[in-house]
Amino acid sequence: FLGIYIPILHSLLTSIGDLVFYTYVKKIYGIKIAYYSILCRLISWYSIYSCTRSLTNSIEELFTIFCLASIDSKKFWALHIFGFTSFIFRSTAAINLIPIYAYKFFILCNDIKSKLKFFIQFILIG
Repeated sequence: FLGIYIPILHSLLTSIGDLVFYTYVKKIYGIKIAYYSILCRLISWYSIYSCTRSLTNSIEELFTIFCLASIDSKKFWALHIFGFTSFIFRSTAAINLIPIYAYKFFILCNDIKSKLKFFIQFILIG
């Protein structure tokens, strides 16, 4: 029973990650760059190696992509939830999340009020 549904869930999560990555790049850079980046992602040795290894790799990658896709929104809670969920599945996701949080805190939070809101939500959700 599980031998049938776990690989289906695994491939579904990887496909969702690819779709979210494509839409994020298309929104930021345009459709031509999105085609090239999804092509590079699909033929990358790291994607072939990590996405087929285990379900936790796919889940970590999916939530890290969701975290990247929510970086430009004003909703800090989405960034925190996706980031911490990725960290819960694999603690090595912190290596990917440190630059994301540093960028969000130092570049996108312009005033003290938004930095304080970002920090409080980081503490409460984490």
